[in-house]
Amino acid sequence: MKILKNRKKLIRERVIMILLFSFFATSVISQNNIDFLRTVKAYQDSVKLVAPWQTPNVIDTTTFNINTYLRIFNKLKLPAGLKCQYAYENNGTSGNPILYVVKDSFDLESYLEKETREYFKQINFDITKITPEETKLFKRVHSLYGFAYQNSVKKFILPEDSEAGYLQYLYFNQFGEEFALKWHSYAGQKSVIFSTDELKRLYNSYLKRTDSFSYDKEKFKGLLNLNTSPIIEMKKSSCLITWYEIIIHAGIYKKTYEISRSAPYTVEQKENIKILEINADFIY
Repeated sequence: MKILKNRKKLIRERVIMILLFSFFATSVISQNNIDFLRTVKAYQDSVKLVAPWQTPNVIDTTTFNINTYLRIFNKLKLPAGLKCQYAYENNGTSGNPILYVVKDSFDLESYLEKETREYFKQINFDITKITPEETKLFKRVHSLYGFAYQNSVKKFILPEDSEAGYLQYLYFNQFGEEFALKWHSYAGQKSVIFSTDELKRLYNSYLKRTDSFSYDKEKFKGLLNLNTSPIIEMKKSSCLITWYEIIIHAGIYKKTYEISRSAPYTVEQKENIKILEINADFIY
């Protein structure tokens, strides 16, 4: 009888230890994910455009380095032989970066020159009638932007098969180019609400701009104790991630995505619940 009691006690202690270890490991993973979201958001917020009286519509390279940025996504990688570059898509009243890949041996400049010449030939346009600056502009708008979209880094990036890997992959897929925005692009600005502190920061920010935005202030205040930490569920063939997003001029949403755990690592939005409506009381 005494042996049986001792055995039960030992089993109970082991179960408790396993549960405590599991809780600790989960907490560490959760904190690591929040730290990642905080770090990448801070870096994105720090990226600036060159002052318009200098070289307009160009990212200030003292505030952004593509390799430094990609190192934040330490659970993602590109296939061998590919490198990531970026262009800034300027549409006059709006602008945003485009991240794209090229092969190490690919001569992008020669390709863009060829594409531009062929396009002018197709429309029977005499290239000598425009200035070199206008040719350069057209090459960027027609040839580079087209190439960048066709070779978006989102199509090639590979996630580590882990919770952190799929969280970073989802963020890159949805928010990877959410920085250095210009003018009208801010209308669709969005971010992940990764912590209660971030939610409180947003709440205080809107309080300072009551002349620009309308929303239910009491309802927003009632959300301040909401646990907005991402929830990640690893399934056999996919990973489910639920988190909170804010679209600055539209509202706060609870969204769930499903990411396949095999190539091509498709992302599908499974749930989209608006929990607070926010309206901008101005137009650009």
